[in-house]
Amino acid sequence: MKSNWIRAGLIGLVAFVGLSAVPSAQADQEFGWTHTWLYISGPKFDDFHATYAGTGGTIDRTVLTIDDAGGGMISANMNMIDISWPPGTWVEAGDSFQYTFNTAFSPIDFVGGTITKSGGVIGIVEASGIVRDPQQGQTIGFFEHSLVPAPGTLALVIVAGVITRRRRVA
Repeated sequence: MKSNWIRAGLIGLVAFVGLSAVPSAQADQEFGWTHTWLYISGPKFDDFHATYAGTGGTIDRTVLTIDDAGGGMISANMNMIDISWPPGTWVEAGDSFQYTFNTAFSPIDFVGGTITKSGGVIGIVEASGIVRDPQQGQTIGFFEHSLVPAPGTLALVIVAGVITRRRRVA
């Protein structure tokens, strides 16, 4: 009797996790992410754009959690995140910022972005963190960055992997 309850609970959890990958269930279960950035060197900027792969265009619930420059406003559109700082506020070498966001799918990757100054693109940010001049292509700066799943996301992925494994029959 006890094993039936356990089996029913596991089936329910597997169904819940399975439905989370269906687009109609996006609001029910999402994966959380934290992306931390440290601007090591390069020109000052007032707008940052990041693009991610693997999101299915479902980035939402963005929150700017660290903002050394101050006053940044974060928004999301499909698979992109944009942070803009108010006029006269610049992100400079040594500044860091961090944001959290959710997606309906996992895993995801940062694939690139841009930095802008007063509306003009001044740097292309590569996945490695290198910032290149948009016209000449030479290196003009560098970010250190870390994209990690939120603790609840990691636990859900591990649980889903353990539960969906089939028992070997000898």
